[in-house]
Amino acid sequence: MTTSNADHPAEMTYAKSFDGCRLRLVVEGDPSRPAVLFINSIGLDHRMWDRQVEALAGGCRTLRYDSRGHGASDVPAGEYTIEMLGRDALAVLDGAGADRAMLVGSSIGGMTAMWLAAMHPDRIERLVLANTTAHIGRPEAWDARIAEIRQGRMAEVAEATAARWLSDGFRNERPEEAAWLASQLRRTPADGFAGMCAVLRDVDLRGHLARIVAPTLVIGGAMHLAEAIAGASFVEVPQTGHLSNFESPEAFNAALVRFLNLPNC
Repeated sequence: MTTSNADHPAEMTYAKSFDGCRLRLVVEGDPSRPAVLFINSIGLDHRMWDRQVEALAGGCRTLRYDSRGHGASDVPAGEYTIEMLGRDALAVLDGAGADRAMLVGSSIGGMTAMWLAAMHPDRIERLVLANTTAHIGRPEAWDARIAEIRQGRMAEVAEATAARWLSDGFRNERPEEAAWLASQLRRTPADGFAGMCAVLRDVDLRGHLARIVAPTLVIGGAMHLAEAIAGASFVEVPQTGHLSNFESPEAFNAALVRFLNLPNC
């Protein structure tokens, strides 16, 4: 469930992106505090960051949204691009009245954060890239996954994705949380999941990394990001799968709070 701050309860509204796509936006915290924008992985909505919002409560204003094709946001048909996702994030910042923000992105959300930090550095204070990379490749594998979804096999794709993402230890020790994540993946609209798969197939941000000037923390994922982004630091969260913020929130939050250096956290 979405967390809440007693003094500044969660505000749920919509931001409209460049093409008219409505994005469900959840804003919490004191408007006078620094803004932190969280950007989701594929297949999940803003609730994937509940534990991080709890950890930052009182120190900032948190902005979360359901990516296009996910959660309560609109589900445009067709293939999506990393530029579309980046412009969505800009629309969220604008909709929340945030001129600048710290970005925290996981997986495809991290890719979106990289694009935004490279293309609009004036909007970014700090950057956290979790379990992500600048380029995946293997277009044939993504085309096959898109074909599966188009053939009505979203449930099978969701189950396979959950199996890849979560470590064996997590599934065995916390089966209810693992089941929740799998259920969220299954509920993702087919058009939304397929649209995001097209982004993962096509994305190549390797040429953008040198343009990132915001202080950057890379958590897990590809070490090359920390090596390619000037001044970036790298933290490994041990014994986790693809979603370190979900599997090991204590370790993830400790690194996050230390790096963002927010008051009252």
